[in-house]
Order: sequence, then structure tokens, then C-alpha cells
Amino acid sequence: MPSEDKKEIILGKNAERFSIPLDNLPAHATALGRLLGHWAMLESLLMGTLGLALRIDHKFARVLWQEFISTRGKITLLQRLNHTMGDNELKDELTQILQRAQELNAVRNGYIHALWVINSDHQVQRQSNAAPGDYKKVFRDSEIVTATDIENDVEKIATLSGDLLFWQRRISGGPPGMRLQPVE
Repeated sequence: MPSEDKKEIILGKNAERFSIPLDNLPAHATALGRLLGHWAMLESLLMGTLGLALRIDHKFARVLWQEFISTRGKITLLQRLNHTMGDNELKDELTQILQRAQELNAVRNGYIHALWVINSDHQVQRQSNAAPGDYKKVFRDSEIVTATDIENDVEKIATLSGDLLFWQRRISGGPPGMRLQPVE
């Protein structure tokens, strides 16, 4: 029988709410929210590119896309598929677009998989939760990040989405000679 002086512990009721620095940094939080939204749109366009490459509708492309956990792996799949297509101007453009997508995915990961802190100089600092590529280095370096830095990367993602949408419109609506055809 519990003693009278012991309080019943109910998870979610007794503890105080945990706060993170982003709770008090609306400009950073807003910029990160925009980054997530723009990345989701880019992923949807990449998914559509998978559908175009495989000549399947968006619903089936989405099923395939969701089976891969790694965004890097998804983009690599598109790069491999593009590599197998016949040579033309649109293939070269997609090669560049997909390379930019890989680079921006690494940027996105830097934001998403990070611990956000306020340093002793009252600056917002991003500390990566991912291990560095060099096995001899234990931690990645922390980085000072402004809301403007994040917004600049949002603009890069939005621009890439526009470029990919423009590419998709050209490949799906252009004359047959401009469409990518698999190498046989």
C-alpha cells in the first residue's frame, strides 16, 4: 500500500514542459519551418521525376519512393535511372538538377539533425548530431547560424524546385525527340 506522503506519478502531468532555444527564436523557427515545407515540395517533385522515368503515375511513384528511407538513396536512384537514358539536353539538365538535390539534401540534414543552442555570446549555434565523415574526428564543428542563413538555403531549395518543375513540364510535354528514352 503506498504511503500517504508519496505522490502518484503520472507521465505527462507531473513534469514541467521541456523547452528548447528555438521556442524563443521565432525567426529561426519560422525559417526552419519554411525549409521543411519547401523540402517537402521538392521531394514531391523528385517523386514525380521517378514516375516520369519509370512511366508510372504519381500514386505508384509515391509507393516506390516511400520504400526508401534515405533521401540520399532516393536521389541516387534517380541519378542511376537518368544515367541509363539516351543522351540529350534534358538528360544533362536532370544530371545537374539531381546533383544540386544531393547537395541541398546534405544542407537540409545539417539543419534537421542538429541540436540548436545559444552560445555564451548569445548567438544561435547549430551542433550536428551526425558523425563527421572523417572517422578521425569525433564531432562535427558547431556553426553560428542566423535566420537569414536558413532563408538563403530555403531560396536555393525553392529555386531547385522551380527548375525541376520546369524540366518536368518540358520532358512530359515536349516533342517525342526531346523525351528521355531508355538505352536498349
